[in-house]
Amino acid sequence: MPGSPILPPDIERARHASAPVETVVTADESAPARARFAIADVARATVGAARLNDVLVAVSEAVTNAVHHAYEGAYGEITIKVWPGSETLGVLVSDEGRGLDVPALFAEADRPHPGLGMRLMRTLASDFRILSPPRDGTSVLLIFRPSRDTAAA
Repeated sequence: MPGSPILPPDIERARHASAPVETVVTADESAPARARFAIADVARATVGAARLNDVLVAVSEAVTNAVHHAYEGAYGEITIKVWPGSETLGVLVSDEGRGLDVPALFAEADRPHPGLGMRLMRTLASDFRILSPPRDGTSVLLIFRPSRDTAAA
């Protein structure tokens, strides 16, 4: 895609950059479905039908995590930004909630919620990044290529 918008080089810049596709959803039980609907067409056009479900499932997981963990039952919003490119699709899911202990999410400890959603996102995306400063929200950047080959990541 000549003239494709450029995905910012790091997650912090992506948090503050504008994107060609942006939507904000209320952090409630219907947020994952609204997020999937908002990005489905651009995702299909960028990475193809074969990767569409990977994109939608990973984005749904990121939004679901924000719904369940960011605001502890209080009102909040989740921002979804999308950068379609000629070879990649970048999707940033951000909230302004309480933040997460990222190292603990990937620890092998026995706990009731072992971060399976995070592991799933990491598996489905070609590249997966997370930023979660304490009390400053969480941002998940998912980058998808037309194939699951992550060698180019």
